[in-house]
Amino acid sequence: QSDLTKDITTSVLLVNNKAHMVTLDYTVQVPAEEAGASPELSKFRLSYYPHQLEAFTALLKAAFQGKCQHSVLGDFQPYTPGQAHTPCYFIHVVKKT
Repeated sequence: QSDLTKDITTSVLLVNNKAHMVTLDYTVQVPAEEAGASPELSKFRLSYYPHQLEAFTALLKAAFQGKCQHSVLGDFQPYTPGQAHTPCYFIHVVKKT
């Protein structure tokens, strides 16, 4: 967690009792540029669609007509499904071939 983070609020939208959208509202403190000035607060929102890896990989391959390389990072490290450590954050990397 950053020293600038003041608050993170997580909301989960359920549709038919299943997670449909995850929203994170961040509040961060932006340091003042001038000495003696008060820091400012900045707010932003990130929304995520929860998905299963196999289904999302198939969706990507269909979107690129199979002409892509897909890899996943977990907590910014290469991720292998079933590995011992469960990451908190995932990034999908797609390279068109």
